Amino acid sequence: MKHLTSIIVTFIILTGVNLADGQTIINSYAAVVSFAGCNQINVDNASGFSIGDDVLLIQMKGAEIDTTNTSAFGTLVTLNNCGNYEINKIQSITGNAITLTYNNIKSYDVPWGKVQLVKVPRYTNYAVNSLHSCTPWNGTKGGVFAIIVNNTLTLNADIDVSEKGFRGGVNANPIYHTQYTRNQQDYCFPVNNYSGAMKGEGITEVSVNRLYCRGELYTGGGGANSTNSGGGGGGNGGAGGLGGNEWVGAPSTAVGGRGGRAFNYNPANNRVTMGGGGGAGDVNDAYIANGGNGGGIMIIIAGSITGNSNYLLANGQQGLDCISTGGGCNDGFGGGGAGGTILINAQSVSQLNIETKGGRGANVKTSAGGHGPGGGAAGGAVLVNNASLFSNIAFNYTGGAGGTFTAGTSTTNWGTQPGSNGDTTSGFVVPFATIPANSGNMNLNIKDTLSACQTLTLSATANTPLSTINWDFGDGNTGTGNPVTHSFSQPGTYKIVVKVNSSNGCYDTVFKNIIVPGEQMDELISDSLFNCRTIQLTSTSAGGPVTQYSWLTGDGNNGNTNPLMHTYSQDGNYTITLITTDALGCKDTFSRSIAIFSSLDYDIADSLIDCTTIYADTVNNGTTITTGIKWLWGDGNTGTAAPTTYSYSHTGTYTVQLIVTDTIGCTDTISTTVSPENIPIEVMVSNDTVICYASTIQLRATGADSYEWFPKNGLDNDKSAIVNVKPVEPITYHVTGIDSRGCKGSDDVHIDILPLPEITITSDKDR
Repeated sequence: MKHLTSIIVTFIILTGVNLADGQTIINSYAAVVSFAGCNQINVDNASGFSIGDDVLLIQMKGAEIDTTNTSAFGTLVTLNNCGNYEINKIQSITGNAITLTYNNIKSYDVPWGKVQLVKVPRYTNYAVNSLHSCTPWNGTKGGVFAIIVNNTLTLNADIDVSEKGFRGGVNANPIYHTQYTRNQQDYCFPVNNYSGAMKGEGITEVSVNRLYCRGELYTGGGGANSTNSGGGGGGNGGAGGLGGNEWVGAPSTAVGGRGGRAFNYNPANNRVTMGGGGGAGDVNDAYIANGGNGGGIMIIIAGSITGNSNYLLANGQQGLDCISTGGGCNDGFGGGGAGGTILINAQSVSQLNIETKGGRGANVKTSAGGHGPGGGAAGGAVLVNNASLFSNIAFNYTGGAGGTFTAGTSTTNWGTQPGSNGDTTSGFVVPFATIPANSGNMNLNIKDTLSACQTLTLSATANTPLSTINWDFGDGNTGTGNPVTHSFSQPGTYKIVVKVNSSNGCYDTVFKNIIVPGEQMDELISDSLFNCRTIQLTSTSAGGPVTQYSWLTGDGNNGNTNPLMHTYSQDGNYTITLITTDALGCKDTFSRSIAIFSSLDYDIADSLIDCTTIYADTVNNGTTITTGIKWLWGDGNTGTAAPTTYSYSHTGTYTVQLIVTDTIGCTDTISTTVSPENIPIEVMVSNDTVICYASTIQLRATGADSYEWFPKNGLDNDKSAIVNVKPVEPITYHVTGIDSRGCKGSDDVHIDILPLPEITITSDKDR
């Protein structure tokens, strides 16, 4: 950290290994500038291509990340078309305009996605007799080795795309800054603000105003923050490690560049990318602290591969070490570059070694006090079409170690982290475009699925990726999207029109007449009377199958079975409504009226036979024959015969009910009232009912034809209407009279007895 002037410093800078001259490059590269038509592309330079060439179309960048100056910086928002790739063939070349033979399979983001066209040589058999490689990635093209061998690829030498991938961040040397802010916490900052170093390159691009400080460019390692912390390691098959802490006097907090993130390799998405570059170290002295470059991409398509124990290499570059024998190297240094990606499609492989190792973070050795070494980078990815190939391949996709700080004999990682190991995945098949290109004819078709009642799900299919899709549903409504769902207000036949454009400029229009069904179940309702008010309702469909029934029985009740049994509590006219639903949710409604009435019409014929006996019979005013008769006499007793008589034990007014039942259980209840009576019996007394002892009194009963008195004490005749009584004590007489009809009556009379006078006799003697 301390600026050394007038002092001679001896130091050594160790750099990564460069490929020797004489390497063989079999590919040509061109940056795609634009898509000019359905299968036409404009490139920056078509001189390396010929008609009939196999070509690789590949998008190197284009992902979107969170770029806020927060800890969320670097979080993936969307990949867009980053990592898409495919093999096509050149049909014609005019200047820098290249027409491809086939419609593209995938979509591409031009120009900001950094799409390039790579010539892929095709051989019947091919032997690698010298070191093969690719041109380094320069920000628009390069970094990819690709070959097609119909039969056998033989390795008598290595194929090496190490350090050819995304570039490591570079520091400001020789215009290094002499201003600094200790313990800088930002995740992004513009250049020349002295807050931190450049980020390593990854699958996304940001403006220069966000290119510095510790936030990662997704797979690119974060730049080191001030003061003198280390850069983060790049990511690819795994995640990169954190850069070392800042200068010991600053006060050594963990503000090193964050490691690049892992790329998600998924055969379903089938995307590939290069290893992320390491972030640069933060410098304010005259030292080079660049991050390491990531490994490139290698795509090999062959019938078989004979490795002869040679290597396929896509290793990341280590950060630049700085070793000083004095007080130099007093800056932060760079993170390692991540291992690249090797993709093999072959039927068999033998004796093959593969390395996609992550680069080590830069080491720092100085006596100037603690300064930040670089974070280790992640290992790369090894992708194959068939998992069985792994058994004949020796892998090394380990993550790079975190850099170390050494002072004298003491060594520490000074806060660095190693990179994670890489990834191996099977099921990756290189996509080949095979459908001949024909501008305006994309084999466009409409697929329709009835997803609900009068609701269609529509999708457009074509032989090329579609970018815009516009629908006309034929009912005055339009829509976009693929697939798209639309609900029609009425059933009928509609002309569906779709107009599309592909991402490469293709266009097409097609229509299809589609029948939209509606309520066509055509239900029939039948009913059967099971008893007087219980009915069975049955629905029979003459249309499509019904999955749900909903009955409204007209009396506030409902049901959902078919057939439905329902009992009404009262007679009356009812409207029955049935709502049916089919498997698509289509509904239909049907109604009919029914009458629930008993046909019984009965009356009671009754008369009094005598004072307490009633005669009762039924009177049928209709034609329905009863199967049951029941009388309720009103005094708790019942009867079942008709005609019949019934005698009451007590007088009074009674409600007589007749309940009749027919053959289907219908009942009718008829009521009348009867009043059995007693005759009026009255007892008259000839004189006062209070008499003297041993006196006689005459009692006279009227109102009946015969009489009976009780008790008999003192009576001269207990059967006569007129009786003479001579009671000797107070007494109550009860008389019961019966007339000629047998009706009875009674009365009571009470006789009181006056006591005899008490006579007192005295003699003269007592005087």
